Amino acid sequence: MKRWEIGEIASRIGQLYYNYYLRTSNAKFLSESFIFYEAIMSREYFKDSDKDASLANKQLRYCARFIVICLLLNRREMAHMLARQLRLLVDEYGHTYQVCLMTRQTGFLKMIIYSDACEKVLNTSLEMGGDGF
Repeated sequence: MKRWEIGEIASRIGQLYYNYYLRTSNAKFLSESFIFYEAIMSREYFKDSDKDASLANKQLRYCARFIVICLLLNRREMAHMLARQLRLLVDEYGHTYQVCLMTRQTGFLKMIIYSDACEKVLNTSLEMGGDGF
């Protein structure tokens, strides 16, 4: 069994936990999904994904899903790091493969992360007695 195949299996298990979370709203399933996705990242299962278009696509999809899970768990630092990694991967694979859709998804994820940062700035300003601007 190849390394990326183990990563694909772990990613599917993480997706199953995420789907259970969506059905039940039970945060323990979201945490379990995070554990699987974090293990994929720490063990670098998709490290050699630049050799195959379908494998590169799997890595991009994994990264985007992991960002969503991090945002739902309020792990903003990890989400920022993954968003940077996703952008690098899109740029890297963009020269070789078709990744137009992933570019749009990356923009959407950036919008979510930046809106969160803006919300924090506004909340801090309001706490200090300002009007938010």
